[in-house]
Amino acid sequence: MPNPFKDWARMYSANKQYLESQGRPSSFFGQIGDIPHRMHEAADASEIGMKMMRHSQLTNGGGLPATATVEGVWTVGSYMNMSPVVRIQALVARDDGSPPYRAVFDEVVAQMHLARVQPGSTLAVHVDPQVPADMAIDWIRTGRF
Repeated sequence: MPNPFKDWARMYSANKQYLESQGRPSSFFGQIGDIPHRMHEAADASEIGMKMMRHSQLTNGGGLPATATVEGVWTVGSYMNMSPVVRIQALVARDDGSPPYRAVFDEVVAQMHLARVQPGSTLAVHVDPQVPADMAIDWIRTGRF
């Protein structure tokens, strides 16, 4: 007959190794103390997820086409599906002829696209008609530049 305590000890040991490999506390009290940090990460992930849903709406017909010339870019420290969230400062020129303006926006950028998001590069974007500083990169149109 299997020994449930032996299985529990193996699971406990495996969980402890996993937590330590992630740089997280493995003791009971350490995990309790880490709860606020985990809640903050979950809130960040939810916020990023909502933003990405909005960006999907913008690139699928809800936004106005525009061109953004990158002036500055930096990571914000968050990740979505192992892709970094970057903050982009850009000069935006909408295709409808309205005057160009500067904007700062966050975007989840896949590793394969990071080289395209450098100061001086041109990106095709879709701008929210209600909030011009909110935009999403159209990677298909950007690939045509």
